[in-house]
Amino acid sequence: ALNGRPMGEELTLPAARPRTIEAEVVGTAPVARLEIVKNSRDVHVVTSKNREVRLRWTDPAGADQPTDFYYLRITQADDGMAWSSPIWVTVT
Repeated sequence: ALNGRPMGEELTLPAARPRTIEAEVVGTAPVARLEIVKNSRDVHVVTSKNREVRLRWTDPAGADQPTDFYYLRITQADDGMAWSSPIWVTVT
């Protein structure tokens, strides 16, 4: 979720408002990496050896462009991968 809104949504935020992503991932194998991707760039990475990973991260950059998008990319220890739906954030 980004600022309490689920992934897959579109929302509008003031440029100065912080953007906080909270996630809980449960893998079918241990989660090796959980990456937050913003506008096709990795902006935050969490490494783990657990099947369950939680994170809370606030984007220090804020708005990069008029509409930004974020999603999660998960890589498990067994090389299985998953992605979340993106969330689109338009600046007011």
